[in-house]
Amino acid sequence: MEDLLDHALVSRNTLAVHRVPVTVREFLSNALEATKPGRELKRHRMMAMLPDSQLRVRGDCTRLAQVVGNVLSNATRYTPADGCIELWTEKSDGHCVVHVKDNGQGIAVEQLGRIFEPYVQGRQPLGTEYHGLGLGLALAKAIAELHDGSITAHSEGPGQGSEFCLKLPIWQPSEAG
Repeated sequence: MEDLLDHALVSRNTLAVHRVPVTVREFLSNALEATKPGRELKRHRMMAMLPDSQLRVRGDCTRLAQVVGNVLSNATRYTPADGCIELWTEKSDGHCVVHVKDNGQGIAVEQLGRIFEPYVQGRQPLGTEYHGLGLGLALAKAIAELHDGSITAHSEGPGQGSEFCLKLPIWQPSEAG
């Protein structure tokens, strides 16, 4: 229900983001904690390498945790039991890039171009009880863009896992705000 409400706000350009300097470590930790029960249920190995507490972006901690949480939730949903999910960051050309990679079912090449559209869903894993609306990645993209960032998806195809990259400008202390 929250995704539907947020999607309505995005559609009307009224989704509020309160952009202040926030550590990348904080919103990643919040996303990891929020999605932990699903990973534990499926016995996923979570390999997270969090950045030091000095790496900051100018953003809304809650909304950025929502972006990463949506990606982690998808990784959990589409990765079989006992699978592996990785999360790490890197700096690149004044940006922080957050990577989430899994060894799950992957994304068909023809689906990659549409994966961030509202109501688009991948093929549901066998035995899944999840029946979402297909809004999580659309919201992730919209929120990333509200932070002057971007999000991309990569996969070699079915059975090959997937990788999502969230790219956000690094906040410099000399910046206003």
